Amino acid sequence: MSQCSSATGAVALAEVPEAAADRVLCWVLSSGFSQEWAPGEDNAVAEPANWAGLDGARTFLLTEGAEPVGYGEIWVEEGDDEAEQAHLVIDPQRQGEGLGRELTARLTERAASSASRVVLRVAQEDTRARAVYRSCGFRPRMERARGESLT
Repeated sequence: MSQCSSATGAVALAEVPEAAADRVLCWVLSSGFSQEWAPGEDNAVAEPANWAGLDGARTFLLTEGAEPVGYGEIWVEEGDDEAEQAHLVIDPQRQGEGLGRELTARLTERAASSASRVVLRVAQEDTRARAVYRSCGFRPRMERARGESLT
């Protein structure tokens, strides 16, 4: 487990079951930061059940017992040796419990099995998420075309 993991043993990472899609979408729509990549319920791309079918995307659900508590993706383009964590979101009622760190740690482990470098992008103003990612060992890297990313 990564340096930032705080696993209790009851938390697990699994493929996203279709039944969890509505719950994940509610989490996404409740955050000003995640709304940018999921602008509305009537947008087909905004449905987690469809995200798993996008090229290069692997979707995961963080669960505690049988209860979904977080969602995240790993994107690896064919022929690329870089994996990107994307669209991490935690149940708004469970934020502040270390689940963001746990999700980041587990996704990092999965991503590292597919690529030699793991990155993620985060909005400059999302200070809470930036702090979580820094605590998990990610460091800022400037990119000309995209602004800041973390590696």
